[in-house]
Amino acid sequence: MSSKIIGIIAVIVIISLVVMNIYSFQNNKDKERVIRNAMSDKTSLESRVQELEKEVSELADENKSLLEIISSYRQVSQASLSRVSLTSIHASTDGNATVVYRVRGCDYFILENNMGYIIAEWFGGNDPDVGDNISGDFHSFGTKDYYNQSKSTGTRLWLDDYMLSKESALEKIKDHCR
Repeated sequence: MSSKIIGIIAVIVIISLVVMNIYSFQNNKDKERVIRNAMSDKTSLESRVQELEKEVSELADENKSLLEIISSYRQVSQASLSRVSLTSIHASTDGNATVVYRVRGCDYFILENNMGYIIAEWFGGNDPDVGDNISGDFHSFGTKDYYNQSKSTGTRLWLDDYMLSKESALEKIKDHCR
């Protein structure tokens, strides 16, 4: 072969090697960039996880505080209910009713008196059972203190409705105790 052809082949080989090196160098730079981005994303994710863990911890503390407040409220409510003179509740009553229907796990129940059926919700004190005789004001809505004659203790109820037919009372209790 002539020296000219060998020279051309040598130049082509050198150019090919240079191009391959440049391509390899660029490829390595791209890989480095991907790795740097991944590391940055990982750092960013770790930072976000730490922020979320802090938020969860703060929410847990807030939840604990709220539970303590609720607990203290219940204690105050129970204490104030127990201080009410049961004889004064009994003496101030103007009606009696009997618990005739109660759904397990529901605070609403049905009472019956001479004016019809009553829907009430238990709010504190003694939790009435079916058959208990309750005395108090059954002629207006709202939360009031009552006297459970069957258990000789006070209870706090919210009157949802009164002077109902049996069918209406059963329909309303279904709505409240789903």
